[in-house]
Amino acid sequence: MLACRYILVIKYDSAMSDINTGSNGMIKIKKRMVPYIILSVELIVFLGMYIAGVNGFITLYGLKADNEQYKKTVEVLEQEVASLEKQLRDFNSERFYKEKIAREELQMARPGEIIYYLK
Repeated sequence: MLACRYILVIKYDSAMSDINTGSNGMIKIKKRMVPYIILSVELIVFLGMYIAGVNGFITLYGLKADNEQYKKTVEVLEQEVASLEKQLRDFNSERFYKEKIAREELQMARPGEIIYYLK
């Protein structure tokens, strides 16, 4: 059985004159170079995925920006919840506040009162 000394053949370019060439002008890569080539390709693919992949730097940067926006939204909503809780406490504890809400927002009046609307 013959051992294969060259396994990959690439088109020869005149700029690569220091690389071993065959008689037909093709570059021959020796078998011992294959692991280095495979490692190089894997490294390039890994770096590409690390930077621009599904969980790469670009995606993480976008997620950080979204996270900051969501934090601001949460703060605004927490303030709104606190305001609504204060209104609820006031409504349950103060009779005057109930009357104020009824008069201003529900347009209600006591018996015998007349409501005038000014423009």
